[in-house]
Amino acid sequence: DIALCFLLAGYLYVSSFLKHDSQGKPRILSKMGNSGYPAYDFFMGRELNPRSLGGWFDWKQFCELRPGLILWVLLNIACAQEQYQVYGRVSGSMVLLN
Repeated sequence: DIALCFLLAGYLYVSSFLKHDSQGKPRILSKMGNSGYPAYDFFMGRELNPRSLGGWFDWKQFCELRPGLILWVLLNIACAQEQYQVYGRVSGSMVLLN
């Protein structure tokens, strides 16, 4: 899992040096990730919104938002299920949370 993350980060870092994306649009670099220090730029992220597959797949949105939001919902459901098994009901605050 860690190796996959580093491979993806390496791919995005190397691809940020290409002048144009797959649609021919110029890449927009972030101010924080364009310092000139390779190690700093790698960890800060060089490209502002890295996209693939013709520009419709946004890597930043996928890596930051989707997995976290999905896991948050699954964690809430798991907690509600555990509360139901222990107490025989789900409290109002748990319903409000979900």
